[in-house]
Amino acid sequence: MSQPYLDEHFTTFPTYPDMMDYHAELTRESQWRRVQVNHLYVSPLDENSPLYGDKSRFGTQVSQEAIEDTAKHLALAMKVDGVYFPLRETAWKSLLDRAKIGGTALPKLSREELANVLNACLALFSSEALLLIRNEKIAAVHSGDARDYSILLIDTLLLEFQKGLEERFPGADFENGYTDHEMTSASFLLPKQRDDLLATYHATLAAQGKAALASKLK
Repeated sequence: MSQPYLDEHFTTFPTYPDMMDYHAELTRESQWRRVQVNHLYVSPLDENSPLYGDKSRFGTQVSQEAIEDTAKHLALAMKVDGVYFPLRETAWKSLLDRAKIGGTALPKLSREELANVLNACLALFSSEALLLIRNEKIAAVHSGDARDYSILLIDTLLLEFQKGLEERFPGADFENGYTDHEMTSASFLLPKQRDDLLATYHATLAAQGKAALASKLK
């Protein structure tokens, strides 16, 4: 069973249409919200925190399983428009950027101490933050300034990539695709361009007496 709320969730794709359909659905279900940084409020979400046992304080789409998974990872939640959302580990760096703090000591603090530090720093800034809420959790706390961060939807990028690939490398064969909460990747075989792309490698290996190895390149 797919469990995309898990921080460690990943999935693979046997075909490129499957990959595009997955990301199109992800785009439809994702929410982008603009909030002032000094309106952000972080609370601990470890197993000992009051939030852990009070699902009623979370958004209606947030499951108990998502709360429990967060407690095993970043163990923080953020209040947005009066309700809480768990914070995914992918949100950590962007959250620190909005608070304008950093350092290796921060993750070593208790979740209550860490939340207090973050809230004290977030309260200092009136700039805008751009939140990405996806798969029951806040996945990122980007800058709200378009000069710092622009929304580029992966399903749109995949469509444009397919057009460019077909123009430059006609006959490309999709090999496999992969996505998790941090990255999306795909591999293609280019049989019609093999000789052109690998000519330099072939010549170099052949000159070294390794022509057999050159024949295995793809």
